[in-house]
Amino acid sequence: MVRSYENHRMFNLPAMGEFVHAIPVRELQVLEVCLAKWWAHIGAVECSYSVTFHGLASDRGGVGGQGGEVTFHGAEGITRVEVSSLLHAEEVQPEIKLRSLVQNFRPHESKVVPLGPRDVVPPNRQIYELQVRKKLTLDNIQS
Repeated sequence: MVRSYENHRMFNLPAMGEFVHAIPVRELQVLEVCLAKWWAHIGAVECSYSVTFHGLASDRGGVGGQGGEVTFHGAEGITRVEVSSLLHAEEVQPEIKLRSLVQNFRPHESKVVPLGPRDVVPPNRQIYELQVRKKLTLDNIQS
């Protein structure tokens, strides 16, 4: 399980060169950064590095490299998503991809009916159920 969170990266760094590498991280988890020179490189090496964190959080989840997605349900109409950065100011470029359609089916008929004589809660209170009927027609089913 730990291997799924590991990230190994080898790179060549010329004299006075710079290397930038981004990886997704998770909040409240430990990040260990190890830097080593190649075994065949003879001599001392002086190197400096810095680690900078960037990230966004959403009130609906799934933003900022967390691997999730923000899903909008068609019945909600216009939906607001609050995006913020707790670290520092970030530039945001939202992108929308429509991958699937969820269609709501309104009930054709609905009624509330009492359950049987066994479904009574003391003191003599009847339990009810909601019965909903919907009309659904499927043309051309694909798997």
